[in-house]
Amino acid sequence: MSMLRQFFEIGTNPALFDGLYISTNPELCQEFMGKYPVISISLKGVDADNYEDTLVNSLQELSELLECDQLLQ
Repeated sequence: MSMLRQFFEIGTNPALFDGLYISTNPELCQEFMGKYPVISISLKGVDADNYEDTLVNSLQELSELLECDQLLQ
């Protein structure tokens, strides 16, 4: 997932992809590379026994992230 984040994230270093297959498609790189804000969320701390609890816990994690303005960093 880190590679996807690095590709899309605003301010990415295009040199990270030099020599990789994706760099052989300059149109794709120009259109998408470094153009989007990326939200990275870890769900490893979500502990639940079923889908509904997982969803509630995941939304709680996202809510806490938004409340402490970590998305702006």
